[in-house]
Amino acid sequence: MTGRATEPIRVLIADDQIVMREGLKRVLESPDDILVIGEASVAQEVLGKVQDLQPDVVLLDLLWFSDESAGVAVLEQLKRATPQSKVVAITAYDDLIEKARRAGAEAALPKGFTVEELISVIRSVHRSPGFPAAAAETGRLDDILSEREMDVLALLVEGLSDREIGERLFLAESTIKKHVSNIRDKLGATNRTHAVSIALQKGFLQK
Repeated sequence: MTGRATEPIRVLIADDQIVMREGLKRVLESPDDILVIGEASVAQEVLGKVQDLQPDVVLLDLLWFSDESAGVAVLEQLKRATPQSKVVAITAYDDLIEKARRAGAEAALPKGFTVEELISVIRSVHRSPGFPAAAAETGRLDDILSEREMDVLALLVEGLSDREIGERLFLAESTIKKHVSNIRDKLGATNRTHAVSIALQKGFLQK
């Protein structure tokens, strides 16, 4: 539980869709340790808002008015002008996750994330200096994970539940839960969605 004396994590929401901005603001009202301090609705105003408000974490959508390059361009601009800014990129496209990683995003969330996953990633990014160390030390996931863990990870990327993965691999659900826990620990991920995000950032693709 966060102590009362602890300063909340200051968050800026940057997204062109008002429904998305309002939804994110609503779900982030609950945690005592997170405070939404502002929002940006057009790509051109993101840098100015970040410089003025100095948020701890920026939630940045990567698709602005159907332009796949706009969000990454904003991210690159932020990292040049305000390198201390910690950015969580949000996108529905796997290829943009890799582009966000190269542009300097601390984390990326595929759309469809849960409230718990969003809050967990914000807290993790705020505490962490960057990408999880274990995954950053090598460009090869199979240097970090066992062959069976790679099998489980492939099915996590497909969006399968622990039960469904167990059925696919003919393993008990409890065994899959243990493998998922090991994958998270080895990748430094806060949850399964974060583990998938790291895997995609490292260039992992389903076979």
